Amino acid sequence: QVQAEKVKQKAHDKRQGLEEVKQWRKRGDRQPGAPLQDDDGFERMLESNKRKRDAGKSGPPTKGRKRRHKDEKFGFGGRKRGMKMNDKKSAADMSDFNAKANKTPFRGGSGGSGGRAKKGGAAKRPGKAARQRGRR
Repeated sequence: QVQAEKVKQKAHDKRQGLEEVKQWRKRGDRQPGAPLQDDDGFERMLESNKRKRDAGKSGPPTKGRKRRHKDEKFGFGGRKRGMKMNDKKSAADMSDFNAKANKTPFRGGSGGSGGRAKKGGAAKRPGKAARQRGRR
């Protein structure tokens, strides 16, 4: 019911504002298409409409009960993104740096292995030709 009343009041205010604009346009002593000479009356009318609209509101906006509860529980907003980015201090911090951590000793071998040791010491599967020779 309260919401319906608000909607009616809003519609009434809008109609009234449009009527005031119409009256102002009719009252104007100017040639059609000519620029506005004195829009002071228009400004006054807009101000009065604004005052009517803002009359119900007083002071700064207050938070709702749900918002207040969430603020108590989780704290206020704060930064959401970029939390894992380095800043000047963390980038300059060398306390955890270990030069040997990612280096493996070089092991010789054929190219393409990237310095990694070959896997498996067991007998490898023979190639296709060797297998076919064994079938005969």
